[in-house]
Amino acid sequence: MIYMKSILRSILFFNLLSVSIIYPSMTYSKTPNNLSVTGEKVFDNGQIGVIVGKVIRGKEPSKEIMDKFRLPPDDKIDSPSKGSSLFYVVLEFKYTTGIHVTSVDRERSVLVDRKRNRYVPRGWAAVGLQLEDPHDVTKKEFALGTQTVFIFEIPDRAKPDTFQLTYLFKMEWQDTELSEKLSIKIPK
Repeated sequence: MIYMKSILRSILFFNLLSVSIIYPSMTYSKTPNNLSVTGEKVFDNGQIGVIVGKVIRGKEPSKEIMDKFRLPPDDKIDSPSKGSSLFYVVLEFKYTTGIHVTSVDRERSVLVDRKRNRYVPRGWAAVGLQLEDPHDVTKKEFALGTQTVFIFEIPDRAKPDTFQLTYLFKMEWQDTELSEKLSIKIPK
């Protein structure tokens, strides 16, 4: 019965909690000549498991990302500067084990290219967050099916190698928030 309540709560709040968090605001248009790659390998560290749902590289902001993450049309993202591309990494959470993943740390989540150059995201968004308590929106978590996108501006010549996701979590809701990293290989 408890399991059924959990499933029903997840279903009821899935659409309600399709939260979009984005920094800075963004606008998207069709992305011509983009590179789009998906992968099914699960990356885990014993606490969480994620897959790379999609990788997109393009000269214009991606309408596909705007639609998927339900970003408002009046949000703005500039096209990349000359000699650079926008690079999107979409992750999907497959599981969490014994923790509540509450957020990601944008400043410490970085894309690393083959030459070991590091890039901080211009923005990120998440959909499919779940509430532990429907009366307390501060207790949201990344759970099975939650998807996130990280948006980078990188030089055209850069060859992304890994994404280092830094996420925030609590063991129990009343605990202090901690952080951990997960290294994710970018599909070629």
